[in-house]
Amino acid sequence: MAGKLIARLPVSFSGSTWNVDPAYRWERKRLYERCGALSRDGPVRLVVEIRRETNARTLDQNRMMWRLLRIMAEQDDGHAGKTSAEDCYIRLLEELGAQVDYLEVPIRAVPLLKEAWRVVKIIELKPGNKATVKCVAGSSHFDRAQMRDFIDAIFDRLAEMGVDDAEVTDYYRQWGAAHE
Repeated sequence: MAGKLIARLPVSFSGSTWNVDPAYRWERKRLYERCGALSRDGPVRLVVEIRRETNARTLDQNRMMWRLLRIMAEQDDGHAGKTSAEDCYIRLLEELGAQVDYLEVPIRAVPLLKEAWRVVKIIELKPGNKATVKCVAGSSHFDRAQMRDFIDAIFDRLAEMGVDDAEVTDYYRQWGAAHE
């Protein structure tokens, strides 16, 4: 059985050379740090899995999504300071039809659920060390087109909220220029 994924590093291969995209410098550094920590007490056996790249969302898309969600959380009328970027993320995913399940589980099972679902949020604590949790299939499996649509929906929601500042305008210009 495969162990927990330690790191993912997209590379390209041409003939005899592996090339890491410069956009993934941080991930490459983190990979080496994690492997170094694992091998601190001596050699460690690892499994390297090689798969053809899919049309998965990009790091730039992911970064843009979280920047915008943080702005949305800050601007949430009546809830300023109480709404997190993750709350906005869940709300938008639900509105756009993402799979959402409510489960009643022992509290000690929550970490296990977090391995299976992108977002697990405790909604209510119940007697007997139980909790009602909301489990949401997130954007981590979106392809580039789905992620583009999701980010467009975030921009739309920010416009509906009346968020019209220089930072959001600049992000919108960057986003538009990257997708022309």
